[in-house]
Amino acid sequence: MKRIISILLSVSMVLTAFSAPSLNVFAGADEAVNLVFGETSDVKFKCDDDPETPECWLKFKPAESGVYQLSFKNTKKGKVYNFYTRAYKSLKDVKNNGYIEELGEYTKSDYSYFVYKFSKDKEYYIHAYTLVNNISKFTCPVVVTTHKHRFKDYFTPAVREEFGEYGKVCKTCGYEKDIKTFNAPAVPASFKVTPGKKKFTAKWKKARGAKKYQLQYSYSKKFKKSKSKTVKSCKKTVKKLKSKKTYYVRIRSYKVVKGHKVYSQKWSKTRKIRVK
Repeated sequence: MKRIISILLSVSMVLTAFSAPSLNVFAGADEAVNLVFGETSDVKFKCDDDPETPECWLKFKPAESGVYQLSFKNTKKGKVYNFYTRAYKSLKDVKNNGYIEELGEYTKSDYSYFVYKFSKDKEYYIHAYTLVNNISKFTCPVVVTTHKHRFKDYFTPAVREEFGEYGKVCKTCGYEKDIKTFNAPAVPASFKVTPGKKKFTAKWKKARGAKKYQLQYSYSKKFKKSKSKTVKSCKKTVKKLKSKKTYYVRIRSYKVVKGHKVYSQKWSKTRKIRVK
């Protein structure tokens, strides 16, 4: 779930940065720079209370409802600016810290982009700031344009977590939609292996959520050069084995989600047998 972990870390950084705003952090909203759709504005960022957090306020009133993106030039004279934004529907929301959800963000070339869904004829206030050392003010080109999502299928397997996800994700900004979760099947219980003459028979209880099972066996307890059998039922006899040989046997369950095999979180306990 690397993608999920990455998103959670990004959210945590933003929340941390906003968790203890100064009393005057919203004071600049009254002097917000008015953005005109499609036109570049040279916006002045400056520090008020925090000497290492240049910030500014922007204002935008869309003529049509839709998805928009704000772009900030993030490099200047060798310095790289890490921008953050929050958007509000009104000055009242600014005072109450009632910001709207950001759909996504991305970096391309020398610009950082922040994607929001705005409604027609509503006046939005955007608080933007950057974390950079030894700079108290600078000027940054800012422009607002429309954003068109380019969706692709998104799938995260339930590998080390209890659940996975699938749906659609924008290839550009990372916005996700139609996301659904699924659980990994349970590990087969009561796994027993009985040796026979050049064969063994494995039995187990039906695992919750499983559609099929992968039975694996090998001469090596580390399962090097192992062989596998796919089984639908809860019993399998493996024949044509070498006589008087020791085998290590284990099993796991799986199901198929959107064309992907989703295995149980771990294998069963390994059984050691010696065929007759």
